[in-house]
Amino acid sequence: MAAFEFVELSANNGVDALARPVFMAVPWKGRGFIGLRSDKKAALEPDRHIEASDMTDDPMLRTIDDFVAAMGGLPMAAKGIRFVSIKGNTPGPATLTARLGKQTAKLDIGVLRSKTFSIAFRFLRHRDAADPQQTAGTSFKPADAQGMVDGLNSVYGPQANIAFTLANAQMVEIDSVLPQPVDDQVKDDVMVPRIDKDADITAFLVGKWWHGRLKGSPNGSHYGLAGGKHLVVMNDKPSPVSRENLDWFLVTLAHEVGHSIGGGHQARNRVLLADADHAESLKIDKELLKQLNSWNADSKAAKPAAGQSHD
Repeated sequence: MAAFEFVELSANNGVDALARPVFMAVPWKGRGFIGLRSDKKAALEPDRHIEASDMTDDPMLRTIDDFVAAMGGLPMAAKGIRFVSIKGNTPGPATLTARLGKQTAKLDIGVLRSKTFSIAFRFLRHRDAADPQQTAGTSFKPADAQGMVDGLNSVYGPQANIAFTLANAQMVEIDSVLPQPVDDQVKDDVMVPRIDKDADITAFLVGKWWHGRLKGSPNGSHYGLAGGKHLVVMNDKPSPVSRENLDWFLVTLAHEVGHSIGGGHQARNRVLLADADHAESLKIDKELLKQLNSWNADSKAAKPAAGQSHD
C-alpha cells in the first residue's frame, strides 16, 4: 500500500520532497500546486494563513497540458495522486494537514513575499592574442540577454517567488589584445569599471574565463562589489558537473546569480548552490530558500561583502 503523503508534481516547482515534513514554497497572493498520494479524496485542514482545495475532479484540470504531462500523460487519479491547490494569504510559515481515516499527512509551507532584482549583461569582444587582426571573446550577443533573464525567471519564480528584470545589454569591444581565457586582470581593468551602477547585478559573457585564486577555469564566478553591486563572470560553454541532462549554462548562470542575491554554497547534492564537492542542479531546496527569500522573520540571508567572491 502506497504511503499517504504529499508528493512533488514536477521538478523545480517549489517543493522540497526530502524535507520532513515535506516543504513547499507558495507565493503570497498566488497559488502553488502539489500532489497528495491517496486513492480517495482526503479532508484538507489548512491553517489560517493559506487556502487549500482538492482540484482532482475539476473538469478544467483535464485541459491543462502541463499538469497532465507532469504525471506522465495519464490522469492523476489513475496514478493514485490527488491534485491540491494552495493559495498563500499571509506571508510567513503555514501548515496544511490532510486526513483520510486514521492516516495523516503534513505539509510545511513558506508563503513568500515577492522580490525583484535587475540584471545587466555585457558581452566582451577583443583582439585575439594569436592573431590581432581577428577578434575573440564571447559568441553571445545582446539579443540573447532576454532569453537568459527568462531562464533565470523559470528557475527562481516557481521556487522562490523571485523575479529578474533586464536592465540593459551591451557589447563591450576592446580594441587591444587580451588573453583568452580572460583573467583576473581583465576582470579588474575591463569588467569592474563597466558594471551598470544602476543594476543590482552585471553579468559579463567573456568566452573563456580563468580564475587566479583557483588557478583554473571555473564555469563562472561571482564578486561582491562596493555599494552592494555584484559582478558575475561566465564561460560561454560551462562544463557539466554531473551526468544529469541539464542546461549547464543556465545552471551556472543561476548559481552565480544566487550568490548575488544572498545564497551561500550548500554541502548537499542536487541543489542549485551545491559546493565543489557536490553535484549541482536547478533545485532550490528549503535550506537554500531560507537564505534567498526567507518566510521567517528571524532568518538572514548571507549577503556577500565587497571583495568577496564565489565560484
